[in-house]
Amino acid sequence: APTQKAQKTEKKEKKKKEGSAEQSGKKAANAPAVDDGEPVPSMIDLRIGKIVDIMKHPDADSLYVEQIDFAEETGPRTVVSGLVNYIPIEQMRDKLLVGVCNLKPANMRGVKSFAMVLCATSKDGKEGGIELVRPPEGAKPGDRVYFEGADFE
Repeated sequence: APTQKAQKTEKKEKKKKEGSAEQSGKKAANAPAVDDGEPVPSMIDLRIGKIVDIMKHPDADSLYVEQIDFAEETGPRTVVSGLVNYIPIEQMRDKLLVGVCNLKPANMRGVKSFAMVLCATSKDGKEGGIELVRPPEGAKPGDRVYFEGADFE
């Protein structure tokens, strides 16, 4: 499948071929800047969230449906995660976590998920355990998480 960048390039080339260079120029001026580099970790919107409500997905045994507070004006986000078989619901309630917040919303068994819960596996793999990535000490909902160093900017 072509990358999103390749698709945008194809669309721009198609518009130029169809004529009106003037229209194409106007659209390009309003378009967001195209990033010509490789993806870097700073592109990921990692934020601290707090699980304010959690239940098992009504139509999927291995999924949780969480309401996670990322301190946004719109209120908590609905997030669906496949952690039922790895983390008991009691260990998820009221937890602070790190969420990936700039993902395209995804439908998961009929429930739309608006972020992803960041987890880590044991060095032994899933069988060794999966746990939520714990936020830094003193973090609160809405705080951004950054990578340090020039390599990650």
